[in-house]
Amino acid sequence: MSNCLLSVRQFDQLIVSKTSGSILGMVFEGAFMKLKIITLSFLILSSGLSKAGELNIEFNGKGWDGVKVPSNEICRQYGGNGSTPPLKISKLPKGTNKIQTEYNAVDYAKLSNGGHGVFLFEHNGSHQATLKSIQGETNEMPKGVILVSANRWSGMGYLPPCSGGTGSRYSVTVKALKDSEILDQSTVIIGKY
Repeated sequence: MSNCLLSVRQFDQLIVSKTSGSILGMVFEGAFMKLKIITLSFLILSSGLSKAGELNIEFNGKGWDGVKVPSNEICRQYGGNGSTPPLKISKLPKGTNKIQTEYNAVDYAKLSNGGHGVFLFEHNGSHQATLKSIQGETNEMPKGVILVSANRWSGMGYLPPCSGGTGSRYSVTVKALKDSEILDQSTVIIGKY
Protein backbone atom coordinates (compact mmCIF):
# COMPACT_ATOMS: atom_id res chain seq x y z
CA MET A 1 0.00 0.00 0.00
CA SER A 2 2.88 2.40 0.67
CA ASN A 3 4.05 2.04 -2.94
CA CYS A 4 0.56 2.92 -4.15
CA LEU A 5 0.35 6.01 -1.93
CA LEU A 6 3.82 7.14 -2.96
CA SER A 7 2.81 6.98 -6.61
CA VAL A 8 -0.38 8.93 -5.87
CA ARG A 9 1.64 11.64 -4.08
CA GLN A 10 4.17 11.88 -6.89
CA PHE A 11 1.42 12.11 -9.48
CA ASP A 12 -0.42 14.73 -7.43
CA GLN A 13 2.74 16.84 -7.14
CA LEU A 14 3.31 16.56 -10.88
CA ILE A 15 -0.25 17.69 -11.68
CA VAL A 16 -0.08 20.64 -9.25
CA SER A 17 3.29 21.82 -10.59
CA LYS A 18 2.26 21.55 -14.26
CA THR A 19 -1.28 22.95 -14.05
CA SER A 20 -1.39 25.32 -11.07
CA GLY A 21 -3.11 28.58 -11.76
CA SER A 22 -5.01 27.49 -14.85
CA ILE A 23 -8.73 26.72 -15.03
CA LEU A 24 -7.94 23.33 -16.57
CA GLY A 25 -5.57 22.69 -13.68
CA MET A 26 -8.25 23.45 -11.09
CA VAL A 27 -10.79 21.18 -12.83
CA PHE A 28 -8.23 18.42 -13.19
CA GLU A 29 -7.11 18.75 -9.55
CA GLY A 30 -10.75 18.48 -8.38
CA ALA A 31 -11.38 15.37 -10.47
CA PHE A 32 -8.10 13.86 -9.34
CA MET A 33 -8.96 14.54 -5.68
CA LYS A 34 -12.25 12.65 -6.12
CA LEU A 35 -10.38 9.74 -7.74
CA LYS A 36 -7.90 9.67 -4.83
CA ILE A 37 -10.75 9.62 -2.28
CA ILE A 38 -12.50 6.78 -4.11
CA THR A 39 -9.24 4.80 -4.43
CA LEU A 40 -8.29 5.28 -0.78
CA SER A 41 -11.83 4.34 0.34
CA PHE A 42 -11.61 1.15 -1.70
CA LEU A 43 -8.21 0.27 -0.23
CA ILE A 44 -9.46 0.84 3.32
CA LEU A 45 -12.66 -1.15 2.76
CA SER A 46 -10.97 -4.01 0.92
CA SER A 47 -8.46 -4.48 3.74
CA GLY A 48 -11.31 -5.86 5.86
CA LEU A 49 -12.58 -8.31 3.24
CA SER A 50 -12.01 -12.06 3.33
CA LYS A 51 -8.45 -12.93 2.44
CA ALA A 52 -9.22 -15.89 0.17
CA GLY A 53 -6.36 -17.31 -1.82
CA GLU A 54 -3.61 -16.55 0.68
CA LEU A 55 -2.52 -20.16 1.20
CA ASN A 56 1.15 -20.60 0.43
CA ILE A 57 1.75 -23.77 -1.63
CA GLU A 58 5.26 -25.09 -2.27
CA PHE A 59 6.52 -28.25 -3.96
CA ASN A 60 8.34 -30.46 -1.49
CA GLY A 61 10.61 -32.63 -3.61
CA LYS A 62 10.47 -35.37 -6.26
CA GLY A 63 11.55 -32.98 -9.04
CA TRP A 64 8.35 -30.91 -9.15
CA ASP A 65 8.99 -27.23 -9.93
CA GLY A 66 5.68 -25.91 -11.29
CA VAL A 67 7.12 -25.50 -14.77
CA LYS A 68 7.58 -28.97 -16.28
CA VAL A 69 6.06 -32.23 -15.04
CA PRO A 70 8.95 -34.58 -14.13
CA SER A 71 9.32 -37.31 -16.77
CA ASN A 72 8.68 -40.14 -14.30
CA GLU A 73 5.56 -38.44 -12.86
CA ILE A 74 3.33 -38.99 -15.92
CA CYS A 75 0.73 -41.71 -16.45
CA ARG A 76 1.62 -45.35 -17.21
CA GLN A 77 0.22 -45.07 -20.73
CA TYR A 78 3.24 -42.88 -21.62
CA GLY A 79 5.87 -44.79 -19.63
CA GLY A 80 5.59 -43.10 -16.25
CA ASN A 81 4.57 -44.23 -12.78
CA GLY A 82 3.29 -40.87 -11.54
CA SER A 83 2.13 -39.68 -8.17
CA THR A 84 0.95 -36.33 -6.84
CA PRO A 85 3.62 -33.78 -5.97
CA PRO A 86 4.38 -33.67 -2.25
CA LEU A 87 3.22 -30.26 -1.05
CA LYS A 88 4.13 -27.94 1.80
CA ILE A 89 1.19 -25.69 2.70
CA SER A 90 1.51 -22.68 4.99
CA LYS A 91 -0.73 -19.79 6.07
CA LEU A 92 -3.57 -22.21 6.83
CA PRO A 93 -6.41 -20.38 8.60
CA LYS A 94 -7.16 -20.97 12.26
CA GLY A 95 -9.61 -23.85 12.67
CA THR A 96 -8.44 -25.85 9.63
CA ASN A 97 -9.05 -29.52 10.41
CA LYS A 98 -9.01 -30.91 6.85
CA ILE A 99 -7.17 -30.13 3.65
CA GLN A 100 -8.63 -31.07 0.28
CA THR A 101 -6.58 -31.29 -2.91
CA GLU A 102 -8.17 -31.27 -6.36
CA TYR A 103 -6.00 -32.15 -9.37
CA ASN A 104 -6.94 -30.65 -12.73
CA ALA A 105 -6.14 -30.58 -16.43
CA VAL A 106 -6.24 -26.83 -17.06
CA ASP A 107 -6.54 -27.16 -20.84
CA TYR A 108 -9.03 -30.06 -20.98
CA ALA A 109 -12.49 -29.22 -19.59
CA LYS A 110 -13.53 -32.84 -19.01
CA LEU A 111 -10.69 -33.26 -16.52
CA SER A 112 -10.79 -29.83 -14.88
CA ASN A 113 -12.41 -29.14 -11.48
CA GLY A 114 -10.93 -32.19 -9.79
CA GLY A 115 -10.99 -34.37 -12.90
CA HIS A 116 -7.60 -35.93 -12.05
CA GLY A 117 -8.78 -36.85 -8.54
CA VAL A 118 -9.88 -35.23 -5.26
CA PHE A 119 -8.31 -36.16 -1.91
CA LEU A 120 -8.87 -35.25 1.72
CA PHE A 121 -6.17 -35.07 4.39
CA GLU A 122 -6.95 -34.84 8.11
CA HIS A 123 -5.18 -31.87 9.71
CA ASN A 124 -4.18 -31.00 13.28
CA GLY A 125 -5.12 -27.31 13.15
CA SER A 126 -1.61 -25.86 12.82
CA HIS A 127 -0.89 -23.10 10.29
CA GLN A 128 1.18 -25.39 8.08
CA ALA A 129 1.07 -28.92 6.70
CA THR A 130 3.15 -31.29 4.62
CA LEU A 131 1.03 -33.38 2.27
CA LYS A 132 2.59 -36.64 1.19
CA SER A 133 2.57 -37.92 -2.35
CA ILE A 134 -0.33 -40.13 -3.47
CA GLN A 135 0.50 -42.89 -5.93
CA GLY A 136 -1.35 -42.55 -9.20
CA GLU A 137 -3.70 -44.97 -10.94
CA THR A 138 -4.75 -46.88 -7.83
CA ASN A 139 -7.57 -46.58 -5.31
CA GLU A 140 -5.27 -47.57 -2.42
CA MET A 141 -4.62 -44.48 -0.32
CA PRO A 142 -1.85 -43.78 2.20
CA LYS A 143 -2.85 -43.69 5.86
CA GLY A 144 -4.65 -40.43 6.71
CA VAL A 145 -5.79 -39.77 3.12
CA ILE A 146 -9.35 -40.23 1.89
CA LEU A 147 -10.21 -40.59 -1.79
CA VAL A 148 -13.10 -38.13 -2.25
CA SER A 149 -13.50 -38.79 -5.97
CA ALA A 150 -11.37 -40.78 -8.38
CA ASN A 151 -10.22 -39.28 -11.66
CA ARG A 152 -12.89 -39.06 -14.35
CA TRP A 153 -10.77 -40.80 -17.01
CA SER A 154 -10.08 -44.27 -15.60
CA GLY A 155 -11.82 -44.09 -12.21
CA MET A 156 -8.65 -45.16 -10.39
CA GLY A 157 -7.56 -42.58 -7.78
CA TYR A 158 -5.17 -39.92 -9.07
CA LEU A 159 -4.53 -39.68 -12.81
CA PRO A 160 -1.01 -38.35 -13.39
CA PRO A 161 -0.52 -35.97 -16.35
CA CYS A 162 -1.44 -38.00 -19.42
CA SER A 163 -1.58 -35.70 -22.48
CA GLY A 164 1.23 -37.44 -24.35
CA GLY A 165 3.53 -34.43 -24.13
CA THR A 166 1.32 -31.90 -25.93
CA GLY A 167 2.22 -29.05 -23.54
CA SER A 168 -0.99 -29.29 -21.52
CA ARG A 169 -1.01 -27.52 -18.15
CA TYR A 170 -1.93 -29.23 -14.88
CA SER A 171 -2.89 -27.64 -11.55
CA VAL A 172 -3.84 -28.43 -7.99
CA THR A 173 -6.42 -26.54 -5.97
CA VAL A 174 -5.80 -26.74 -2.23
CA LYS A 175 -8.74 -26.03 0.10
CA ALA A 176 -8.43 -25.43 3.83
CA LEU A 177 -11.58 -26.77 5.48
CA LYS A 178 -13.21 -26.68 8.87
CA ASP A 179 -15.38 -29.78 8.56
CA SER A 180 -17.12 -29.03 5.23
CA GLU A 181 -16.73 -25.21 5.32
CA ILE A 182 -14.08 -23.78 2.97
CA LEU A 183 -11.91 -21.35 4.96
CA ASP A 184 -9.48 -20.57 2.15
CA GLN A 185 -8.28 -21.98 -1.16
CA SER A 186 -5.50 -21.44 -3.70
CA THR A 187 -4.59 -22.98 -7.03
CA VAL A 188 -1.10 -23.45 -8.47
CA ILE A 189 0.15 -24.86 -11.74
CA ILE A 190 2.06 -28.09 -11.08
CA GLY A 191 3.60 -28.15 -14.55
CA LYS A 192 3.21 -28.72 -18.28
CA TYR A 193 3.39 -32.04 -20.10
